[in-house]
Amino acid sequence: MARILWHWIAGCLTQSTRPAKGLGNVSRNFESLEPRALLAGNDIGGIEAADLNDQTIESAEVSGLLFHDLDGDGTQSSDETGLSGWRVFLDDNRNGIFETGEYETITGPGGEYRFSGLSTGSHVVSAELPTGWSVSSHHSAIASNLESASFSRLTTTDDSTNANLGLSELYPLPRKSIDGQLVVSLSEATLADESRLTALREKQAALGHHTIHQSQFGLELWDIGNSISDAYDIWQTDSGIEFLEPNYIFEANQSIPDDERFSNMWALNNTGQTGGTIDADIDAPEAWGLQTSSRDVVIGVIDSGIDYTHPDLADNIWTNPGEIPGNGIDDDGNGFVDDVHGWDFFDNDSDPMDGNGHGTHVAGTIAAVGNNEIGISGVAPNAQLMALRFLNNSGNGISYHALLALEYATMMGAEITNNSWIGDSYSAGAQYAINRAGAMGSLYVVCAGNNRNDNDLNPTYPASYLGNNVITVASTTHNDTLSSFSNYGATAVDLAAPGSNILSTNSGGGYTTKSGTSMSTPHVTGVASLLLSKRPDLTPEEIRAAILEGTDPLDSLSGKTVSGGRLNAYGALLEVAPINGQFIGANHANVIASPMGLVPNSSSTGSLTKIIDNSGAGFSHEGFTPQSNNQV
Repeated sequence: MARILWHWIAGCLTQSTRPAKGLGNVSRNFESLEPRALLAGNDIGGIEAADLNDQTIESAEVSGLLFHDLDGDGTQSSDETGLSGWRVFLDDNRNGIFETGEYETITGPGGEYRFSGLSTGSHVVSAELPTGWSVSSHHSAIASNLESASFSRLTTTDDSTNANLGLSELYPLPRKSIDGQLVVSLSEATLADESRLTALREKQAALGHHTIHQSQFGLELWDIGNSISDAYDIWQTDSGIEFLEPNYIFEANQSIPDDERFSNMWALNNTGQTGGTIDADIDAPEAWGLQTSSRDVVIGVIDSGIDYTHPDLADNIWTNPGEIPGNGIDDDGNGFVDDVHGWDFFDNDSDPMDGNGHGTHVAGTIAAVGNNEIGISGVAPNAQLMALRFLNNSGNGISYHALLALEYATMMGAEITNNSWIGDSYSAGAQYAINRAGAMGSLYVVCAGNNRNDNDLNPTYPASYLGNNVITVASTTHNDTLSSFSNYGATAVDLAAPGSNILSTNSGGGYTTKSGTSMSTPHVTGVASLLLSKRPDLTPEEIRAAILEGTDPLDSLSGKTVSGGRLNAYGALLEVAPINGQFIGANHANVIASPMGLVPNSSSTGSLTKIIDNSGAGFSHEGFTPQSNNQV
């Protein structure tokens, strides 16, 4: 068969120019996902939004119910009753965990619940699930703006609608407060009248509440004992009180790692350290404040290999659990002997060590170990890196080996592959392999190319392959402009990410700076890993939608990419609800959410004990439960 020779240039691979035949312009059609229906609340028990806010304008209300989904089919049958006494809460920080300061309510006798007094816009409500319970109803994972044909960000509210609302109504309440403390403002009338002030102090003493600190402006900090809600009920109607609220704990919504060179990583946190524009970055610390990466996510790096001994990568290198190192036996029966960390498809052996440096640089941006006090941090500092070498030490490789690498990654369960290489020729085999990877739940992230090319007019591969599991990435600078070398395309390139002068790991244990769409692509791959860490059930299409909808819109990218934006890790995470929560678009009406089914999981982990050959009837099994299907 004809062989295609590849080589990389300026951080991304390119093939000798050859026109693609019979393809013309490549367009992509994207269907907006429906917004997630939310859980809603009742007025029985708990602290409701309506109780905490004295609003002067009409506000939104959401109602619905939780039910026991006996058959686990996700829909409520006539014999499936509501679940009473369950906590549901406003979860606008999207972490799926109830925390102090979040609005809550308890479901009523029929499982009904309602939240009143909500600000308009996008909210998340979650159910607090006991151990052994899960949500059975199916809901879309992404909060989409259905009125927009593009992947624009969903705005929370409009200024005119909320002109009279306080800050706490425009934004989610802080998640934490100091136990047993209330911030209290005395009314001017009380401060001016000694007898009224004395009466208030006597009431305060009788309740066992005392003042910790007071200012000359009437603002005081009180110790009120164990129950904030009880104290609130007592004091909220007292004419001597102007307002009262918990003593909220505020903290920077970010997490800065201790890696010694992190301050030089402008792409993750741009402070102007390289002379660029402050905040022209992917908001990595802000994203880490919401979600750290999981070791359960495996990423296939299809490249020149990875220096798997690098001190900033070694702990995150994938190890094949079914293979015994160095025994010369194909222990897991996958057709590859001693494939402990991946495979070298160029030399057809089990050692995918990087002799070029390109793959190691890519790997560091994705998942260099974070908070280890050395070097850098990857976007997903806990993810696993599968080394798949198809480029030799000079950066050359052939398409067949790239296909084999993708097939291996799909077979071995890599949820994401990073493809920082490029060419011109269309391959039906590559499109087939990408489609197959998507069907198996694997995301294909690929660089747009470095030839200043409009990929709409002149398709470039693999950047221009189609599929809901394909994300194609252009490059931006530290000033949030399209990099001078970067390819683009209003319909063929999805978004951009930092790719100019990116610091990352290098073969041999060091660090180096490289530029190219090869460097922008692993930033997207890392963010995809964060999303899977938050919601392992997300499909490639849902991950893609969240990443594109979560971008920061830039004038420099308008008409240059599908999203018109630059990658934002924090924004992408905000597009995804927790597994026990749902999105809803609240408006000035009663929004009735679809019933949410809950089902208890089996207490048995289950195991596969026997496969029975039933001859012409096929095969059956014994000792196997649906909860253990991951053991097959």
